[in-house]
Amino acid sequence: MPGDATAFAHRDQAVMATVGALSPEGSGADAGRDWVARTAGALRLGGAAYVNFVAEPGAGDPYPPDTLRRLRAVKRQVDPANLFRSNLNVVPADEPVPARA
Repeated sequence: MPGDATAFAHRDQAVMATVGALSPEGSGADAGRDWVARTAGALRLGGAAYVNFVAEPGAGDPYPPDTLRRLRAVKRQVDPANLFRSNLNVVPADEPVPARA
């Protein structure tokens, strides 16, 4: 399937992986974040990302520029008021894009 046929980008990547850590009480959140960062770094994970694996803005690039442009145009048609803006929001085409962290 061509890379620009759907919003699912990065079809040219050989492997899709994610690293996560859980703490039953939340007390190990900082240690978990550090472990995830070290492990992802050791595996050389980064850059391209699948949108459902990105926990926070700036943690990866789920959409190449052309894909994001098309998604923003669709969002402008179906949600011009940007009602559905939680998680990793695609900003409608007529709104300024917020800077990524």
